[in-house]
Amino acid sequence: MSTVVIEKISNSLEDTANKCFQKMGGIKNFLTPGDTVLIKPNFVGPIGSKQGATTDVELVKILAEMAVQNGAKRVYIAESSATCFSTGDVIKKIQLEQALRKFKGEKVHFVDLDQENVIKMNAPEDFFLKQIPVPELLTKVDRIWNVPKAKVHYIDAITCAVKNYVGFLPREFRLSVHQSRLSHVVAVMHKLFPESLVLVDAGVIGEGEGPLNVKPVLLDYIVTSSDPVAVDVIIGKMFGFQPQEIEFAMNAFNMGIGDINPLCLLEASETNVFKINSNFKKPVRGIVNRYKPFRIILGGACYGCLTWLKGTLEGWILDGTMDKLEKAGIRISVMVGYNATDERFDEFIQNPYVVLGDCTPEKYKNDPRVICAPGCCPGEKIPSALERAISIAMKK
Repeated sequence: MSTVVIEKISNSLEDTANKCFQKMGGIKNFLTPGDTVLIKPNFVGPIGSKQGATTDVELVKILAEMAVQNGAKRVYIAESSATCFSTGDVIKKIQLEQALRKFKGEKVHFVDLDQENVIKMNAPEDFFLKQIPVPELLTKVDRIWNVPKAKVHYIDAITCAVKNYVGFLPREFRLSVHQSRLSHVVAVMHKLFPESLVLVDAGVIGEGEGPLNVKPVLLDYIVTSSDPVAVDVIIGKMFGFQPQEIEFAMNAFNMGIGDINPLCLLEASETNVFKINSNFKKPVRGIVNRYKPFRIILGGACYGCLTWLKGTLEGWILDGTMDKLEKAGIRISVMVGYNATDERFDEFIQNPYVVLGDCTPEKYKNDPRVICAPGCCPGEKIPSALERAISIAMKK
């Protein structure tokens, strides 16, 4: 049975992290002197941890320092942000470089995984690919410390420890599998490169429209284990989800990774942590007619396109763009998914019409009048196509 420690943040992040290690048997269980350690945070975008979307930079610095103090030969903090962002720009925005200055580049280094050499690893025999591309750095480290942010997600119930490994997938490959098979691919990554430590930033968690357009909620906990599935189960319960509702954790468990019935260690006074879900805002599932300026025509759309489309539109709600478009009377049609049908196409093509993805029917995506975002998944081409449609509509 896997053990998960839930520790209330008190005094300082460093003190709390130390308490977590002590309850897990000491840092010696996660590090041997001379080890090379890779810390994998969640720096998905240029949004500070206090907004509930990214791992606290201070927590990452503390863990790097603890690793060095306990004999780590070298510590790599490695990440590839969401494909709509430059990882280098994200790191500057969240001020990671300033946080790491105390190390003077001697033992602690940030690695932009987008710039890393990619190699092919043999995949398990039951996987649909014989090989999987990975950053070569993963094959050169002794320990992986998985340090995700706790928050909700539109596609899965939560995004936490298991899904944090998405950032290990090279960008082009990540987009090509960003459908319902993504959780399968991520589970394989955990099997190939198991972490020795999972330490979750559940200080300020993200509610609402995850993974990027979340609203912050102060929770003030650190959650620790050696098992990413067990951690996700516990975080899920804190948010009001049962294990079977968390796709990434369940797929990993079904592939022989982790425990969905872990032992949870927490102070008796903290049992109310599992009651926060009564007021916790989860993502809105439906998207048709939610965004008034956008007439959405759904076919059999996959996770990839839906996440990018919904994420873009939810972001425009948060920053006020959606309200401005509605007041301006903008009307844009957006088609997504295979077998999509629009019997009013000839009527609505008079206004900007966006077609997303390679799987949409030929008669729509090949029409010269539409704005097409090709690809599977189109990724950042989706917001670009929508912005182009808006520009055209505003000129009418």
